[in-house]
Amino acid sequence: MFKLRRMFSLLVLAVLSFGTFGIAFASSVWPASDLTVLTYAGNNGLPSGFEPSGMVWTEDGLAVVGDDGDLYLLDADGNVLNSFWIGGDLEGITTKDPASQTVYIAVENPDSVLGFDLSTGQLTGEYWDLTPWLISADNLGMEALTCVDGYFYAGLQEDGDIYIFDLQDNGSVTFIEKKDMYYPSDISGMYYDSSTGLLYSLYDSHDRIVITDRNWNIVDRLQVPGFNQEGISLGLYPSTDIYFAEDSGRVTMASGFPSNQPQPEPEPEVISGPNLYVTNLAINPLTQKVTYTIGNDGDTSVTDYTEGVNTIYVDGVEWQDRYWKWHSYYSSLYGSVGGTVGRAWFLYRNQIMSDFETGDVHTLTVCTDADGVLAELDESDNCQSIDWEFQAVLPDMYVEFGSFEDFTLTYTLGNQGILDTFPFNGQNAVFLNGRRVEFTKWNAESSKTYLKVGNSETRTYSVDQSTLKTGKTYTVKVCVDRNGVIAELDESNNCMEYLFVKN
Repeated sequence: MFKLRRMFSLLVLAVLSFGTFGIAFASSVWPASDLTVLTYAGNNGLPSGFEPSGMVWTEDGLAVVGDDGDLYLLDADGNVLNSFWIGGDLEGITTKDPASQTVYIAVENPDSVLGFDLSTGQLTGEYWDLTPWLISADNLGMEALTCVDGYFYAGLQEDGDIYIFDLQDNGSVTFIEKKDMYYPSDISGMYYDSSTGLLYSLYDSHDRIVITDRNWNIVDRLQVPGFNQEGISLGLYPSTDIYFAEDSGRVTMASGFPSNQPQPEPEPEVISGPNLYVTNLAINPLTQKVTYTIGNDGDTSVTDYTEGVNTIYVDGVEWQDRYWKWHSYYSSLYGSVGGTVGRAWFLYRNQIMSDFETGDVHTLTVCTDADGVLAELDESDNCQSIDWEFQAVLPDMYVEFGSFEDFTLTYTLGNQGILDTFPFNGQNAVFLNGRRVEFTKWNAESSKTYLKVGNSETRTYSVDQSTLKTGKTYTVKVCVDRNGVIAELDESNNCMEYLFVKN
């Protein structure tokens, strides 16, 4: 097979000397150490005549396959850890995950992929036939295989191109696309470095590695020392070693290869300052009670509380001017370094919720320093958002007429909803011909039992007759939640009216 491939490669190389490929991208010098022989056929447990053709590093060792159907697992010194006979012309090997016990083996003639379990030494039963797409002359078929983000890249020796497949668990094959590569023949090995997103394509008759990025741009083209390179693998991170399988029977390596070492992160600039954040945002879907925590995990306390505000938004809109100025709400408790404060708010206090429909999904956002007046270490955590499905679980305050005798109105206040009314800043009022004559605040009342579900209270209001004119018609009106601070199941029953004439 080697002689046939070599003759074909020399012929192609002669054509290339007049083509465009040979001048498109100059080769870089070898960037690593000189090659050293890790092991060779007839040494360290490898049999005489063994022809390495593909390799990949796993966490169990360096897995190397050969043309005669063998698979050997080597340690870092080239000693044989284990050996398996699979059969067939094995030309490549790869893995989806170096930590996995399963490897995938490229078979030439017929071009196919097999699954193999290193822990059991048995084929997994997975088999994918690629012959409908990898069409070539005998001994010029699939020579390279690697796995890229779950897809399998197969290199065809005859045209040097890479064929991309989705190999599914049930054995079906989906052909994705073909990529024309730098050389028109003799691709012999591939390795994908997931840490950098770089693909290393090896061409043995050209003694070159073509390195491409995820967008198939050529990053570099390296002249490789040695000869007859059939397989390639990088060492596992943080190794800087690169390995080659040579058809002549050798496994070689070089150190100091600039491959999968990520660039060190720059030292962060040390900055002092406060850092306010919002966390633990939640809402009770039954009570619409919002809870959250505000804190400061910076290294400096907030010193100026005159301008900052915390704000609640629903669907990106400030919730009915619902904001809290720092200077009014004990902000020093969470503005100090390491300080935190838990907060709560009932959304149903705002009448706008009467327009919400059960099942609608809304976005709730709470922000500290909503106006951005404070310079902070991190501005990205000033807000937290969650989605919540609205449920129409609301109170329903009502006023019901009782009687009107001797200029005394008797009426009933109650809650016939399914949620208690929170005694925040709601108001009740009595009007006479549109003029407010009595006014009470919920949070100032001694008795608030009528605010709870199913409860009611009977009250009276006596009209001052000295202000009335004989023969004139008057309207007395009583309203609960007269300033509309809560959302209710029914807003139409918050008031009642009674007409009377002064005799």
